[in-house]
Amino acid sequence: MKISPSSLEAQVIQSLVSPAGKKILQVGCWSGREMQALLCENTQLTGIELRQRRYQEIKDRFPQVEMIRADYFDVELVESFDAVVFSSCLHHFKGGLDRKIEALHKARRMLTDEGKILVIEPAMDNVLCQLAELFISERQGIIQAFSAMHRSDLEIVRHQRVVVDYSFVDFDDLCREFFMADGYHVLKGHVVSIREYLEIEDENKPIFFSSITNLYILQ
Repeated sequence: MKISPSSLEAQVIQSLVSPAGKKILQVGCWSGREMQALLCENTQLTGIELRQRRYQEIKDRFPQVEMIRADYFDVELVESFDAVVFSSCLHHFKGGLDRKIEALHKARRMLTDEGKILVIEPAMDNVLCQLAELFISERQGIIQAFSAMHRSDLEIVRHQRVVVDYSFVDFDDLCREFFMADGYHVLKGHVVSIREYLEIEDENKPIFFSSITNLYILQ
């Protein structure tokens, strides 16, 4: 998968967080797309990632980032951060609405007095979410993540929808980066459904599509 640091999403993340010279904690690292946007001059970036493959990929790709392989709720850090970023992961926290609210409150306790939380969540009509529905429904988790932001005692001070562009070398690259690396068991029926949804005629050609992502700043 190609990651472009000059993408619109990267520009919006940088405008929301102003990462240069800041101490930032990123929860959930996935492909490193948002991490690349956060790494500016003198940024001290710490990442938390539970999945071994993603953890190792990020360590190899961004050696300057301090990586922690652990469950977010098991991590206790004594330092304070200028920003905590939930990178398309809040909706994945198990335990329902209360657990997601707890995740936000835990992040707030790790902030400096002027610190902020950036929550990045896919829109319900996000292409990748539609593809994930082939394996497991994410709709309830996304709804709960949205509700958690509103029901916590934090305030949403800014919200922005961004079109994110994805590009993959070929169909195998798409399956490997999005599905297999995240533990999905890709069956023959899934392959057919993915091809039909994205209207892929030649699996060997590059794949391009755009998807909608929501970005929220909480304080």
